[in-house]
Amino acid sequence: MQKTVLISVEINELKSFIKDAVASSMKEEQISLIQSSTDPKLLSREEVMELFGITAPTIREWSKKGILPKPIRRGRRVYFLKDEIYKVLKDRKNAS
Repeated sequence: MQKTVLISVEINELKSFIKDAVASSMKEEQISLIQSSTDPKLLSREEVMELFGITAPTIREWSKKGILPKPIRRGRRVYFLKDEIYKVLKDRKNAS
């Protein structure tokens, strides 16, 4: 059986507690996103730029034109499926 305990808290103290709890939760989520972003099936935008020798604006342009597959977004980060990128590389190599 749970007990209910009532305590008196100043509004500023409550705000601080909520702010700290939200910040802690957000940090845990960010750590989770970073850990999941190391998925070996994904390539970062930087890795794709390096593979093709292109810039970030070119990645956006090629994605809009359908040259590159649509990116996957995790928060503010952008990733591409490794298999799809290697298929584009192979197709471009065969076309030249």
